[in-house]
Amino acid sequence: MINLRKCIIAATVAFGSLASASAQVVVQTYDFQVPPTSQGAVASAMAKFASSDVFKTNMKGAVYLNSYDFGSSATHSIAVFEESPSAASTTSKAFEGSAEAAELAATFSKNANFLGASYHKVLKSRNPADGSPNQFQTYAFQVSNPAGVVKALDMWLNSDPGKSLNSSVTLTELRSGTVPGQTHALIVIYEDRGIYEEAWTKATSTKEWSKFVTAFQRHATTLGSVMGTSLAGFGDMAAVGEMLD
Repeated sequence: MINLRKCIIAATVAFGSLASASAQVVVQTYDFQVPPTSQGAVASAMAKFASSDVFKTNMKGAVYLNSYDFGSSATHSIAVFEESPSAASTTSKAFEGSAEAAELAATFSKNANFLGASYHKVLKSRNPADGSPNQFQTYAFQVSNPAGVVKALDMWLNSDPGKSLNSSVTLTELRSGTVPGQTHALIVIYEDRGIYEEAWTKATSTKEWSKFVTAFQRHATTLGSVMGTSLAGFGDMAAVGEMLD
């Protein structure tokens, strides 16, 4: 049986982004089903933990509380950005055994159902966001040739239609996760979904998009996507933007 308490504590210390491979930025996401009547309690618990000394002293990255709007059986996720695997491990060890983390875990155990977790290594980032909470879409892929995927993405993002979307794009390698067959993810971050979707419709009706799709599909298969909204961010969100730059 999954140790829910331990998973929730871990979720607060290690996270949905593109940066250079040398930076070794890691992202961990933890998915939950939270009933409407419990969402206030969960949000309050996250805010309380983020205001604690143990969090402020040890969290060098940032933690985001997200809601899923479309495409997921989960309703919410916790996402933690850290600058490296070792940094994430150090933070986790600092939180272990703390009364504040235990209180957060107890609140989640009472108010949410844990569905699963994923661990990502950031491979590349384009036009990285500043780290503030935004809306996002995350695509799951099965990739046979990562270099070919990067080349296709660069071609699209350097085109005028690609630039017109004005979004942050992050490619990650999935080190562990719950989607069968998934090897990579593409995280697209934007400020307003309505504006982005209208721009997307125009951009994807171009010959540049058709060329990109043809090139991309030689190296990857799309398994699905989810859309969500970051409800709140905690920690050094500006540092996340710098990590991904």
